[in-house]
Amino acid sequence: MGIDIVKIEEIQDSIEKSKRFLERVFTPQEISYCESKVNKYASYAARFAAKEAVMKALCTGWNNGVQWKQIEVIHADWRSETGDRKELNSVDGYQCSEISGQYPDTSKPNAQYLMHNTNIGKPEIKLTGKALKLSKEMGVENIFLSLSHSRNSSVANVIFEGNKTRVIGEQCSVIGVQL
Repeated sequence: MGIDIVKIEEIQDSIEKSKRFLERVFTPQEISYCESKVNKYASYAARFAAKEAVMKALCTGWNNGVQWKQIEVIHADWRSETGDRKELNSVDGYQCSEISGQYPDTSKPNAQYLMHNTNIGKPEIKLTGKALKLSKEMGVENIFLSLSHSRNSSVANVIFEGNKTRVIGEQCSVIGVQL
């Protein structure tokens, strides 16, 4: 599990000071989604909090090669713009959906998998690269995400569910849930 709270004003300041911040932290799809919102900075802050919460759940912080863009917040209603959603049985124990017309290929180390719950409209987490690799090593089968914001802050809570236990380092452990 990971949780993070972010001051919207701090994210707004970072975005207004540096376009590089946007490009380093958010995917083009996240930027497009946030820019379409009336209160775009609250949306950016919520996504930033979600990325930090996932890093906490992965027990990495900003270490172990996990990059910001390897953790993406998407929405089921938004995803339809990138291609039809087709349910797949399972790839390496993950429920997956087709992404941009290409099925996940487990022979490619950077293959993209969409790990999701099936509730339409809820925010979901898409992991790629090292973030995906670590989640697989931890036995993560589902990722649950909740986002919220007030006038001043955005918060994200992430829960990993799976059937393995893996202790990472001395201070972080994941207790597997038998499904």
